[in-house]
Amino acid sequence: MDIKNGGLIEVAVGDVSNRGNVIPLDSIKSLIKPKTEIYRSMFVLDETAKECFETNGTIKEYKGLYSIDKITFDIDKGQKTEHQISDLMKYFIETLTDMHVEKSCIQPWFSGRGFHVDVPNLYGLSPSRDTPQILSRTIKKMFNGLTDNIYDRGRLIRLGYSYNKKSGLYKTPLTVDEIFNYNYEKIKEISSNFLREDYRPEPLPQSDYIWADELVETEKKAQVVVMKETKKVKLNSHVTCVQKMHLRGEIKGRRHQTLLRMISAWRRMGIPQDGAFALSESWTTSLPKEETNRMVKDVYKWNHNGYGCSDVIMEKFCDTSCKFYNHKDYGLKIMSPSDLTKVLKESLRREREGSSFDLKDLYNLPTSYTIHVGELVTMIGDTKIGKTAFIQNICVKLRQMKVLFLSLEVHASLIHRRNMQIALGKTKSEINAIIEHGTDDEIQDAEDSVGNIHVTTTSPEIKSLKHIIAEHQPQIVVIDTIDAIRVNYMNDAFARDQAVVNALKDIAQNLNVIIIAISHISKSASSVGRLDRHSAKGNSAIEQKSDKLMGISQYDVNSKARVIESIVARDENNFKLRCWFNHETFRFVENG
Repeated sequence: MDIKNGGLIEVAVGDVSNRGNVIPLDSIKSLIKPKTEIYRSMFVLDETAKECFETNGTIKEYKGLYSIDKITFDIDKGQKTEHQISDLMKYFIETLTDMHVEKSCIQPWFSGRGFHVDVPNLYGLSPSRDTPQILSRTIKKMFNGLTDNIYDRGRLIRLGYSYNKKSGLYKTPLTVDEIFNYNYEKIKEISSNFLREDYRPEPLPQSDYIWADELVETEKKAQVVVMKETKKVKLNSHVTCVQKMHLRGEIKGRRHQTLLRMISAWRRMGIPQDGAFALSESWTTSLPKEETNRMVKDVYKWNHNGYGCSDVIMEKFCDTSCKFYNHKDYGLKIMSPSDLTKVLKESLRREREGSSFDLKDLYNLPTSYTIHVGELVTMIGDTKIGKTAFIQNICVKLRQMKVLFLSLEVHASLIHRRNMQIALGKTKSEINAIIEHGTDDEIQDAEDSVGNIHVTTTSPEIKSLKHIIAEHQPQIVVIDTIDAIRVNYMNDAFARDQAVVNALKDIAQNLNVIIIAISHISKSASSVGRLDRHSAKGNSAIEQKSDKLMGISQYDVNSKARVIESIVARDENNFKLRCWFNHETFRFVENG
């Protein structure tokens, strides 16, 4: 099938549900009109598609070949902030260029909320019935969740210049330079007009099949990355990760990132710039000498230390023999007043974008009580008093913020049902009735009411938690409870708790998220019936590391009245909030 001169695509005009129409690929431009949503099939179909759709009205019975006229990557906005989606898009473009994709072969589009990126058929994929599966497996292997995997057989994708009803913007072409130079607001401004006048992308050029060797024809088990033969090489204890990077050699798609970290470390070791040139050239055989020299010169001009133990790539090569292993303090950053001003400015910008929230907006507090990005907030209280339920009430109210809820004591179905009870103000039996007997619309409305909350009940090991958060990019992470987080090879409970709390604080700051941790209280605090900064179960790490410590208590064991109070807050006024805990709906209702 020659898709240049033939090939069919499925289209939907006006709404994605209006599918089932097949037209020649080369006639697609005739559908483009102002204020019109248009979708096309991801894959190009052969001539048998026409009869299939006329007979069945759907692609389900299509048995023909699938081809591609281009590869489209989807960078979905989801719950990401405007700053996060912009940064992710820049990172993806850099990843493509690091994979030898020429700038002329990269065509970015703003889709109305997120981004699409078109590249030529770099795999050299031929028409096949298995093309969707092969492409899906291959991209999953190469990009590991960096983009959405949208390559199922019946996938429709928004056409270029199509209108996005939800955002009121158009899918608009952008240059690679504009991705790096324009902020999200500027891109939205450009996309508010139909058929951008000042830029028309050229057709994607023919390109060598530079990714052909990456194709995954069949399911394969993940291959273990093995370093080069190192029997004759003894690693010393100084920044062992960088030594391992050098021994491992080039990693396809990660050459620039890895080399930058090695150069940064060599600079800090006192190796002269000429020495770094030589080391860089000995490590890479594929990067041009001019490129490696440019990277060395750039790094040696830095006025900061570069990468430390918390860096994502450095962590992958972490080794217990390293002298920095226990305290993870390699790359300890000392900030100048100028650096600090930039940090403060960035913090204020994130708050404007909705990365922080004020409890005063949710409850009738006398003064503002803002929970900022980068903070560790801990909620303490006695068993069965409603600690989890109160945090659920907060998360349900924050519909604009993506929440990752680690429910490590309550199973998934129960936490989900209670979230919906809170959101809709319904009882257990009413929610169950909707899920079992409700209409599709009723079930969808119930799901949408808690659409910002994603749940896992698997207890992560503390080192893997950072990668989970980095992958899913929530704005709020709830840990229920702290003592359910695993720490490998650490049996002492006090030491384990301290390691967890220190790591949570580090994650909050380095990944720019809010972490809300739930903790039990000590037996002595339970018997006293009054909460203070020393009431949390375990050692003093919780009170020391938490930016805010909140507590929940009740007047007596039979009372539905609850008092939520701020016990410790670094930069906010304390408060006391009196509520009724309605066990029927799991809502916390303020006293009238």
